[in-house]
Formats: sequence, C-alpha cells, structure tokens
Amino acid sequence: MADIVQMYGPGMSFYRVGETPLQDKPAAKPSESALRTYNASLDALHTSNQNLEHKMLKIRTGTLRLSLDLIQLEQRMHSLPSDMLITWQANVLTRLIEVIYERKRWKLPGAITVGDREHLAREDLNRVYSVAARKVRKEVLKLFGLSVEYLQALQKYDEVVQFRSESPFQTECAFAVWMVSEKENHSNLCRFWGRLYPLCYGRTVEESSVVF
Repeated sequence: MADIVQMYGPGMSFYRVGETPLQDKPAAKPSESALRTYNASLDALHTSNQNLEHKMLKIRTGTLRLSLDLIQLEQRMHSLPSDMLITWQANVLTRLIEVIYERKRWKLPGAITVGDREHLAREDLNRVYSVAARKVRKEVLKLFGLSVEYLQALQKYDEVVQFRSESPFQTECAFAVWMVSEKENHSNLCRFWGRLYPLCYGRTVEESSVVF
C-alpha cells in the first residue's frame, strides 16, 4: 500500500477528510431585465425565421417560373413560331425586292435607290417596298430562276411588310438555324424559303445557320 501511495498519491478519501458538506442553495430567479432580453431575442429569431421562409418561398416560386419558361421556350423552338416566322419571311421578301431592283438597276418607287432608303420614315419605306413588290413580274423572276410561287408571295408582301426588321439581314441567321432544325417537320416551307437564301444573302441556309 505504501508503494502505491508513493507512486499514485493517497486516494480521494484522503482529500475529503475535514471537508464541510455543501448545502443545497435555491436557484436564483432571472431578473425582469434578463427575461425581457430573452423574449426580445426570441421574437427577433422568430421574425428572422419568418423572413427566411418568405425568401425561400420566393426563390422556389422564381425557380418554378423559370423552369416553366424554359419548358415553354423549348416547346416553342420545336413548334412553328408563327409570330417570328412572319418577321423572318417579311425580311427575306424585303431582301428579294432589294436584290431584284439592284441587279436590274431599277430605282425603287419615288426614284429611291436601295442605298438611300435610310433617310425615309418606316411607314414611308413600307409603302415604297409594297409598291416595288407589286411591280415585279413573273418574267423578271424567271431571270433569277424563281417560279410563279415567289410572285404570289411578293403580291402578298403588303400583308407582312409592317413586320419587317429595320434590316433584312437582321434575322438571316435565326431563320436559317430554325430551318435547319425543322426541315424534317416543315420540309415544304424550309425548301421554299431556303431557295431564296443564295440569291438574297449570298450563301445557303446551312452556311447562314453557322454564322455568328
């Protein structure tokens, strides 16, 4: 035992000899100030949680709307985009009118050249293009290797002229990309308008579809 005491010291009973037993003391009540601070902190935490839940709800709602928008966009890209299609067609026909008048060395109605059209107001230019389209004859189109179907399209040009872009080149690539992706679903439409691309834009639909 003496050896153990020398190595490890005396047991706990050695140190407890002479200790005065501890008396149980009643727990102190928190002060009113501490209670007010605690309640205020609890209210602040509750408000913070509510704000966080509101923000999370807005994020989830925004994410859902974004997902729906992406789905609608994807569906639209794989369907016939009628509103965009009108603008695309109007631009191709506008460019066809310009090419015909340029190559025939004709002036547009009002003695306007294709290069001088920028100074005209949009509505005035729409009327100029519409009159120019009606003046094109099938004999002229034959010189460009185009069939009577294109004459019929030009005769209806005034129905779409208001949808044209400021420049007929503005939608060249977008229309080409759509035709390349949809040629199996809308083969006749893509064939009809694609036939005009080399004449109007100097390159095929496939070439225009990869221009950025």
